[in-house]
Amino acid sequence: MRKIVLKCRLGWFMALVLVSILMLGAPTPAPAQTKAPAPAGQIVWKMDSMWPPNDPETLSLMQAANEILEYSEGRLKIEIYPSFSLRLNPTTACTNMRDGLTEIANLWVQLVEGQEPSFSVTEAFGIWTSKEQVGKAVDALIPFKKKVYTEVWKSHYLTTKFMAVQMNGQYSNTRELRTLEDFKGFKTRVPGGRQQEIFKAIGAAPVVMPLGDVYLSLKTGVIDGVSSSSKQVIFSKWYEVIKNGMEGIVCEAGAQDIVVSGKAWDALPNDLKEIVTTVFESVHQRTKAMAVNPGMSNLWRRQSEAKGVKYFELPAQDLAKFKEVCWKTHDDFIRNAPPRTKEAWDIIKPILGK
Repeated sequence: MRKIVLKCRLGWFMALVLVSILMLGAPTPAPAQTKAPAPAGQIVWKMDSMWPPNDPETLSLMQAANEILEYSEGRLKIEIYPSFSLRLNPTTACTNMRDGLTEIANLWVQLVEGQEPSFSVTEAFGIWTSKEQVGKAVDALIPFKKKVYTEVWKSHYLTTKFMAVQMNGQYSNTRELRTLEDFKGFKTRVPGGRQQEIFKAIGAAPVVMPLGDVYLSLKTGVIDGVSSSSKQVIFSKWYEVIKNGMEGIVCEAGAQDIVVSGKAWDALPNDLKEIVTTVFESVHQRTKAMAVNPGMSNLWRRQSEAKGVKYFELPAQDLAKFKEVCWKTHDDFIRNAPPRTKEAWDIIKPILGK
């Protein structure tokens, strides 16, 4: 019995470590707030979400929830719980939905990769040639996702929400990142997973730590830089301790699926289903445009440059070498993947010319 308890505690500890690594600088989750009693007849759905309250990802979800409340004349309310303040295990979000622990969820496919690796095939660091290409791949995978959510996870797929930023990069407080040689021995914080393998392969020294620790670690020299996005440079005020940046070496989907538990969806009247479907489909189109359109998705880089961050681009020859490393890492991932993941990869690889 003692061994079982210890294993349970260890499992939860590892889950919390993974969340702290992946969360984009979100503050420590606040206790879930006590909500006012729902009016008679009102349906309430709770949504657990990883993003902090002031993040654009949360604000777009809140806008959708407000629209649904208004269009349904108060009959359906979606309560957003930022920073995982609903206190469910985010790495088991698929089973949380299947088992009815939450009615609706904003699932970052990278975070639930342990349960459903097939959805993370679009989160392939460094292999994409453009943001538009990533957008096509995410759209191509939607029919497959609908089927898997229904048949495997007993949930209803609504839409895929794109993150506000698709283009990731490297940011440094110690050196100008101009070539791959500049990464030799470069201590950079990475979110873990396949990025660790990639940066080790080019001679860097990747470090895994919670994103909330990055600011002080950059300031004190514990790390030389960080793998993230210009959006995070602004929101975490890294521009105070970062001098240089390089973008274009890592482009990923940043896909977040909006999914409703099958039980909650089946209980919803048809007119409310139509409202929910329409609102979240508009979220897909709006966030995709913001992620793909250069004038919108490059907003955070322009703001970082205004704060004094100087950007460089890898020479074409070095970028080609880097992509070779990324492709090898991704090919290894697919080669050892379960059948459903290979099925998902077969859907999107023609978009990459494979």
